[in-house]
Amino acid sequence: MQQNMTIKFGTSGWRGLIARDFTFDNVRLATQGIADYLNAERGTRNAELSRRKPVVILGYDTRFLGREFSLAAAEVLAANSLIPLLCNRDTPTPVIAHTIRNRKAIGGINMTASHNPAEYQGLKFSTQNGAPAAAEVTKQIEANIAQHVAQSWSFKAAVVGTFQCETFDPQPAYFKQLGKLVDFSAIKKARLTLAVELERRRHGGSQQVRSQRQSAAWPWPRRRRRPLRHC
Repeated sequence: MQQNMTIKFGTSGWRGLIARDFTFDNVRLATQGIADYLNAERGTRNAELSRRKPVVILGYDTRFLGREFSLAAAEVLAANSLIPLLCNRDTPTPVIAHTIRNRKAIGGINMTASHNPAEYQGLKFSTQNGAPAAAEVTKQIEANIAQHVAQSWSFKAAVVGTFQCETFDPQPAYFKQLGKLVDFSAIKKARLTLAVELERRRHGGSQQVRSQRQSAAWPWPRRRRRPLRHC
């Protein structure tokens, strides 16, 4: 296996150009570094992670090959005695963060490059509290990755997209939690006019949100003919 770049984690993760930097080999390598970190933490005496089932939540946005990259990461996690649990469709980062906490997982990996152009893909690692991994954590992961590169690490993977991983729907639990935190009946009574921007290139989901508000009788403005645009 040839790595095309040095994998470095910036804010909330590692990003790169698809097919040049962000490749299946590099995703597997980065995931191995994460698996090493998680297993080391689980092996620490009295560590919180050692008392949890070793579930890692996996998700992706609507970018190119998001699900396939997630399956590649899942295969590496499984090979390291961790339990990958994959969202059944493209999923926003906050939903993945909530799922990590709700299911008491030991962490999560989300394939997204956030605000970057469509040519980019990214890998975000979140710790057991659902928050983005702190710098002291990502430095350990980078060190793990560098060690594997020095040792010419390789991984015998299944054909891309064919690895079988358990999936689940994170939406019901997330919307249930929103219902606890937000008084939608008060919003409805206030008859407010709300503007909602759904950035389809990253998360899609307009039909998800629309179907949910219909079932919950949430207030919803009529669609404008001239939507707001970024300047």
